Amino acid sequence: QSLALTKIPYDRNSKKEDSVRVDSGRIWFKNSSVMPIDNIALVGEHMLDNICAAIAATYQLIEDKSVFDTVLRNFSGLDHRLQPVSNKNGVLYIDDSISTIPSTAIAAIKAFSQPKIIILGGSDKGNEFDELASEIAHSNVRHVFATGQMKHKIISALQKANYTQFTEVETLPDAVKSSAKTAQKGDVVLLSPACASFDMFSGYAERGNTFAQAVKEL
Repeated sequence: QSLALTKIPYDRNSKKEDSVRVDSGRIWFKNSSVMPIDNIALVGEHMLDNICAAIAATYQLIEDKSVFDTVLRNFSGLDHRLQPVSNKNGVLYIDDSISTIPSTAIAAIKAFSQPKIIILGGSDKGNEFDELASEIAHSNVRHVFATGQMKHKIISALQKANYTQFTEVETLPDAVKSSAKTAQKGDVVLLSPACASFDMFSGYAERGNTFAQAVKEL
């Protein structure tokens, strides 16, 4: 019961020593280094917030800090959530098919510092794309390939944000092939549709698998 009542603050950007935080490439709690962030298999800086929270919740229950290192070194996350598929010709292909709303696509864009080509589109969930389009316009997304039922609404939002580097494609494999032709060494090709998948697929898993197969066939 005493453990349950103990509160450990967490904030990856915190400077307070009593919090779980990130500093100098490592996760810290108080004056103790928990692990280097380079050992973490999960992709994306936003994941560090979740990791800090998890460590704060379990730190006093786990006496051996190496447990955190072992778990986070080997846990690469959920299928179809920022999942690396392949690295071909210096281009990293990422399956984020589980992204069915604009906010998760924004998080995916922010997860990678490299220049990006993003594949968007799918079936309608009643979402608006203005915020996503603004993020794309003010980031290092080099090109957008829009497909599916919502492609015209996405393109309209991009045009409203004065972003012009987009192409309409018919199918997801078409988007993969076009992305491969557009990509340069060091780029990330990111499937993060910001839409549901039911216009063309039974669900996000089938969409992600189709993406992976199309990448394999490049």
